[in-house]
Amino acid sequence: MFTYSEPVQLLHAIGMPPKYRGFAYLTYILHITKQHPEYIYQITTKIYPMVIEKYQTGKYCVEKNIRFAIRKAWENGNKPLLNKIFNTKRDNWPPTNSEFISTMTLLLFSDGQMDVQMSMEFLD
Repeated sequence: MFTYSEPVQLLHAIGMPPKYRGFAYLTYILHITKQHPEYIYQITTKIYPMVIEKYQTGKYCVEKNIRFAIRKAWENGNKPLLNKIFNTKRDNWPPTNSEFISTMTLLLFSDGQMDVQMSMEFLD
């Protein structure tokens, strides 16, 4: 059993590279939604404006960069873990920004407990 207590650990574990701006935005968003899980229902009205203010960027840039980071993780990330988390075959399209944020928040909110074998490269 491996647990994810922090957003950065979780994003690293799924294989999302930190070089993308979407990684930084998602880390910030997951910290917010871990403290306020009810915000997952207000992603575009409450969370995105917080990201826009913190990073001095626009709404379109936030959405685009998050979508890009999710797609890269979906294409090149930890396939077994993504299948386990999203309960899907990875042949499908990646989740939407809202689906991704909601699912990751729920995982963090449950203290990230999942019964899954992790490869050591994703644990660093």
